[in-house]
Amino acid sequence: MLNPITKRPLIGLFLVLCVITAQAFQSEKKSLSATRVEISPKIDGSLDEDVWNQANSSPEYYSQLRPNNGEPSKYKTETKIIYTDYGIYIGAIMYDDEPDKIARELGIRDDNDKNADQFGFLLDTYNTGINAFAFVVTAAGVQIDISLSPNREDKNWDAVWDSQVSINENGWVAEIEIPYSAIRFPKQEVHTWGFNIMRQIKREGDESYWNHVDNSVDGFVNQAGSLEGLEGIKPPVRLFLMPFLANTITFDSETGNVDNSFSGGMDIKYGINESFTLDMSLIPDFSQVVSDNQVLNLSPFEVRFDENRPFFTESTELFSKGRIFHSRRIGNSFGEIEVADEEEIVESPAEASLINATKISGRTKNGLGIGVLNAITNKTEAVIQDTITGAQRTVQVDPLTNFNVLVFDQALKNNSSVGIISTSVIRADGGDNSFVTGM
Repeated sequence: MLNPITKRPLIGLFLVLCVITAQAFQSEKKSLSATRVEISPKIDGSLDEDVWNQANSSPEYYSQLRPNNGEPSKYKTETKIIYTDYGIYIGAIMYDDEPDKIARELGIRDDNDKNADQFGFLLDTYNTGINAFAFVVTAAGVQIDISLSPNREDKNWDAVWDSQVSINENGWVAEIEIPYSAIRFPKQEVHTWGFNIMRQIKREGDESYWNHVDNSVDGFVNQAGSLEGLEGIKPPVRLFLMPFLANTITFDSETGNVDNSFSGGMDIKYGINESFTLDMSLIPDFSQVVSDNQVLNLSPFEVRFDENRPFFTESTELFSKGRIFHSRRIGNSFGEIEVADEEEIVESPAEASLINATKISGRTKNGLGIGVLNAITNKTEAVIQDTITGAQRTVQVDPLTNFNVLVFDQALKNNSSVGIISTSVIRADGGDNSFVTGM
């Protein structure tokens, strides 16, 4: 029998070996090489074009994340990657001996909770292990795109990309085109991107990855493999114009009056460089956005509603730092109305209309995130009537107001970061101002 003095060195040696083995296991990251081609394939859910034969590929058994983390999946997956000057193309064959059992429930875009098999991949274009773009397509052809950052998945981020799927006797096939305009990447001659592939088989509860994802390790993007062989590609000009026109017709059944009104505006998205994007909402109109449920609030605390306006939900990861910025306050009416005993309020503002909103956000290749947001809301007025004489008067409820947010966030190792965020609300006509800073 070993005495306690002898046991301690052996236990210490055992722990050291475990740590070394775990670190070695984590460092064994796979790499995959993309093949440059001259002709883009037709995105039709079939990989029978000659251009796909130029890519190197072989069926693999991916490593399970769930249900049995680390064990190989029993389903083979074959992936081919090619690229042109326009974009990158991923073709995948998901082998399945029972193709009639492939789940393919239809859903809306970005809904990955349906009963449908999935294939997807992530691109960490700066190879930092911190932020990435994820593209997923289901066996029903539904697209899901997500902007990934530490502890956050932004499904409100929507890119323009193409995909088609098909089911055959061997399983199902996914063919995907990602234009370079849909992603951000640095200006350099040779690229190595963080890369991982995911496959889900719903009926088995199997979620597997090409490069092993250890569920005992904090982080997801940092456990990706690498995509190599990308040479001579350049970030294109990223400019998107999204005009809109709305016509509203209101009919009063009592008076028979018909009110016809038009509204319009434009949203602009412009890539300033490979790191930063400018978003502008000119003459915003959010009439198509889901309205809030009516809530009877008898408490002294205000009700906090979800944000549904696209401008304030897309690419807002930086602005959530510190949890001191609440975008729903932009456009709300906060002013108080004072009336005399013989007066009553005839009309009161439900909201303060947004004149315009602008934001600049992005992160450099060194991990420094910068975000600037500015929004201006118009003044609001209420109509007050004298109950005795019937005379009416208007009073200002909310003045012209400017909302501003500035944030700096430096990403560090092990999914950590340090940053500072500052918010301000400046009201005209002697209104109350507010300044809050967090670190």
